[in-house]
Amino acid sequence: AAVIISANAGLPKSERASRLKNDERWAQLFLTESFEWLLGEWNKQPVFAGSINEPERFEKDYDRRQLSESLFRWSVGHQEDFHPFLREIEKPILWVTGEEDTRYVQMAQKIAADNSNIQSCVIEKSGHRVIFDQPEVFGKKLAGFLTYLK
Repeated sequence: AAVIISANAGLPKSERASRLKNDERWAQLFLTESFEWLLGEWNKQPVFAGSINEPERFEKDYDRRQLSESLFRWSVGHQEDFHPFLREIEKPILWVTGEEDTRYVQMAQKIAADNSNIQSCVIEKSGHRVIFDQPEVFGKKLAGFLTYLK
């Protein structure tokens, strides 16, 4: 079994180069810009719209080079498209998204509609950062799924 939280199932090959270019730009900004400005710009991205509880972050807690490298190395632009795999997987999956994160909600619901083993769970009053926005609701949904597996 698996729990997927606000995850991208992958991009078509035609969109990967553009995503890599965007992630390379962000990776460079993580090396060169002030941390406060960078966080502000990062949080303005459409994917984070609707998030209600931004995690507090301090520059002293991070290695800027590692953040930059992670952005590029783990870019969804490098990832294969997992849509076909997810449509056929035979293990139970709980796919959690926040209702304000409409792109990811639509992605999860479309894949879940094609595979009865995947349960799409949309958390109300939440954006992309479901765990921060609604930790208690998320915990209850996760506990329910784990109980279901027993």
